[in-house]
Amino acid sequence: LYFPINIIIMKLLMKHFLLSIYTFRARALFIGLFVICGNMGYAQNIRYVDASKVPGVSQNGTTWAKAYPTLKEALEVAHTDISIEEIHVAQGTYYPTGTQSGTDRDLTFGLYRGNLKLLGGFPTGGGSRNIKANPTILSGEINNAARTDDNSRHVMVIAGLGAEEELLRIDGFSIQWGHATGNNAVTYNNQEIARQNGGGVAIVNNNNRNNIHIFNCVISGNWAENTGAGFYIKDSFPILGNCLIAGNYADYGGGIFNYDKAIPWIISCTIAGNHSNNSGGGGMRNSGEGTFPRLVNTIIYGNRGGGVVNYNDGALTAAYSLIEGRDDLGPENLVSTTNPQFVNLVVPTTANTDGDYRLLSTSPCIDMAADFYVRELLETDLDQNLRIVCTTDMGAYEFPKFVRILTHPVSASYCKSRVTSFSVTASYATQYQWEVKQGDAEFTPIQSSESYTGINTPTLVINHATVEMQGYQYRCVAKNDCGSEDLSNAAVLTMENLIQITKQPVEVIDCAERSAVFNVEALNVAGYQWQVNTGTGFVNVVNNTLYSGATTSILKINTTSTTMAGYEYRCVLSHICLPDVVTNPAMLTSKFIAIRFVKAGATGSGLSWNDASGNLQKMIDESCDGAEIWVAGGTYKPTKIPDGLSDNRNKTFVMRKDIKLYGGFA
Repeated sequence: LYFPINIIIMKLLMKHFLLSIYTFRARALFIGLFVICGNMGYAQNIRYVDASKVPGVSQNGTTWAKAYPTLKEALEVAHTDISIEEIHVAQGTYYPTGTQSGTDRDLTFGLYRGNLKLLGGFPTGGGSRNIKANPTILSGEINNAARTDDNSRHVMVIAGLGAEEELLRIDGFSIQWGHATGNNAVTYNNQEIARQNGGGVAIVNNNNRNNIHIFNCVISGNWAENTGAGFYIKDSFPILGNCLIAGNYADYGGGIFNYDKAIPWIISCTIAGNHSNNSGGGGMRNSGEGTFPRLVNTIIYGNRGGGVVNYNDGALTAAYSLIEGRDDLGPENLVSTTNPQFVNLVVPTTANTDGDYRLLSTSPCIDMAADFYVRELLETDLDQNLRIVCTTDMGAYEFPKFVRILTHPVSASYCKSRVTSFSVTASYATQYQWEVKQGDAEFTPIQSSESYTGINTPTLVINHATVEMQGYQYRCVAKNDCGSEDLSNAAVLTMENLIQITKQPVEVIDCAERSAVFNVEALNVAGYQWQVNTGTGFVNVVNNTLYSGATTSILKINTTSTTMAGYEYRCVLSHICLPDVVTNPAMLTSKFIAIRFVKAGATGSGLSWNDASGNLQKMIDESCDGAEIWVAGGTYKPTKIPDGLSDNRNKTFVMRKDIKLYGGFA
């Protein structure tokens, strides 16, 4: 989102005036804002660059499909066709020479006109811009990739812009591996730049007063034999915002060298892990009359050769910043010995692109910057996170203070009248509100009551679940004081079903010295425990030589005896959370049964004609020794296959000794 820059700056001016008028130093910071002018405008003519494209005559840059494969081509066209207002660059690596195999070290990404936006961070083939997801690299690593001394001397040069030039914006790039070495100077847009200065970006002799914006860029791994490995700024007024300047190495001004009326605004930047020799200003060196950088919301820390060195009338101002080694810049800055607590500060020994300069959660730089400097200029940080969440942080990266649900409530089954709960965990949340959805109604906030407690905590407790709550849905809204919130998934409350006995144990009448079985069938059972009453009350059955299956649905008595006649058996059914349910008792009758009765088609137990069995083989197997089996007229088919045999044709009636079988009954 782009705004007329003069309107933005006037807003910043008024806010800063009201808050900072009490110090001359703060006043000096906003006086310079008067000169910022220009209009960021809206694009009328765009060219596209995509490193994945193959060079060809059809690649004229007018669409993503016809995108230029090199940024070099797009810039050459933009310098002759001033109607081009934006260049959109897809992720990938681009070289000043066009291709990585180029050898001309003096070639650079030259920017010599205004009313132009150079925007990186688009996906391959085009689409929504996201500079974090789509890294776009401008690299000086040409020629032999195994060496750096043959790299491009200046990866980017901005030079000779006249006072009439409108805004030039460079946004969303990593600028790295420049290697500024060599004798003499090279002329770019009629401006001489020494080969030894400005390995990353050289900004020289521009008169368009704060109409050069370099936002959301990483300047790292650059080297300069003399000055300004990251930035070399001379007689220019750029604004640097949301930039990380790290891992750069020079004799003087490892991160930034400001020279001869250089007056940059540096807003919400991190300058760390840079190196200079001879205490030449590892983070920044300001040299020459009229050189006067203005820093706000910025961190300069962990640079070798001094954080900031002023030389030959160079000076700087800073507000709401951490400038290592400088406690003379105003009370709104942090004490200069404060450790900003980066995730990974790399102590520089050479040019590098290492380190992680995001803030740890314990960083004293969190919430210590001034919102009014970034409210409209910098809506997001270098990671594309919103800048103002609670209060702005110092440096290029906001610590992510967004509420995020980490673990969601889990649907579960609970029991009537039992205490139940749902829980969430969330990052950076200070407020919670549980909601319930009853049937087809909308989710509504839960009020404290006898049924609910913990409605404003990470854990909702349901003190008295009822049958009516079956199917209720619960979710949590987590918030913080910064206005960030997140909504959990919904979890469903399901009431556990009651135990339903579908078949009770029944009396077993059997012969002595035989096995007997009791069984129960039921739904929603968590466990079984059979009990026996031998005349003195029910006690639990345990598995041994007499019993097996004591904790299953089927209890087997391995060998009955006449002394067990009259024993009662029942089963205790346990629920996951409800009280136990006990079956009806069933009696074991162990006695001699003289006659079994069989009638074709009958389904009884065989103890009488009225309760006749239709299964002749079963009666043979279950009859007591010496008993008789009376069989009514009809047809009976064999059902038993003798051991060791197969095939249904082997089915036969298997008789037992001492059994008398009589047919012919009516």
